Amino acid sequence: MMIKPIIAMAGLGSLLLLSGCWDLQELNRTSLFTGLALEPGTESKIRVTGETLNASEAQAIKGGEGAAPVINYAVEANTTPEAMVKFNQVLDRSINVSHVGVIIIDERLARKGLNHYIDVLQRSRYVREDVLILVAKNYKASDILKVLFPRGPYPTFKIHSQLDNLSKLWGGALRSRLFDF
Repeated sequence: MMIKPIIAMAGLGSLLLLSGCWDLQELNRTSLFTGLALEPGTESKIRVTGETLNASEAQAIKGGEGAAPVINYAVEANTTPEAMVKFNQVLDRSINVSHVGVIIIDERLARKGLNHYIDVLQRSRYVREDVLILVAKNYKASDILKVLFPRGPYPTFKIHSQLDNLSKLWGGALRSRLFDF
């Protein structure tokens, strides 16, 4: 007689464990952002460039068909949140910023102050805490996201590798992370 309640409890427990995620996103309908570049735009706007991962080309096991491992998209908006909304209009997939590893900010914006641009990213529950913040000097921030790396799948991977190497071999600069800002 005690076996029926135990089976019922096990059945309810397995239903709870196998119900899935509340925020499930299909990867084939998602654009994974791996890097962001913030620059001054035209008419006092901000230009945000997003590096999206072309997953079929960045695979190490199967390999791709020879296309670029990343695709950069750029939008101009009055604010950073507005730019993120505009990305949804430009892209055919929903954006996912949980894989952003590097945020590169143009020196002209950095000199004006970063709170206005970074605050929205810090408040987002999707942006990770270990995102690197770099300031581009003498180069456009978006150009740094265009440099491909022969031993890595995408430019932000190259930046992480370079900073790790700089830190280990030369003592390098302290890592400036989003939540340390």
